[in-house]
Amino acid sequence: MASERRDLEYRERVEALIFNANVLHSAGFEFDELPSDVRAIYYSDFILLELLEAGAESFVETQLPLHPATENDVIKALERIGAAETSALFRRYFVGKTEINLLEANDSFAATRKRENVEALADALMLETLQIAWKPEAEVDAELASTVLDRKLTAQ
Repeated sequence: MASERRDLEYRERVEALIFNANVLHSAGFEFDELPSDVRAIYYSDFILLELLEAGAESFVETQLPLHPATENDVIKALERIGAAETSALFRRYFVGKTEINLLEANDSFAATRKRENVEALADALMLETLQIAWKPEAEVDAELASTVLDRKLTAQ
């Protein structure tokens, strides 16, 4: 029960972070303008959902090919949260590859996932980083709206 609650709390935090990152991106911010820890959590969660939970076959069908900059961002994100094994496997199976042994990839990621909990690592960074200030929702909404408006006015 405690792990289910922790998972739910993580999902709520990460979804708020991803939503805000996407709003800022839609307003004209490039992802590389976002704080590095925000990008690390964003891309780590992307790998958690789209590869580790959905499986290599789904990842290949729905996400590949990735832009080389995105591949690099994923690698840096996984390394930033401390998921070095997952990062190495991502490099091994997906970076610059045209043929992927999906069964082997799934087995490798499943074995690594038992030793390296990407969700817990991303959550720890999310809670510890000084680049994210957790605030009441109304305050976040007001700041986000102000930032987006400022960006749009600057662009005009």
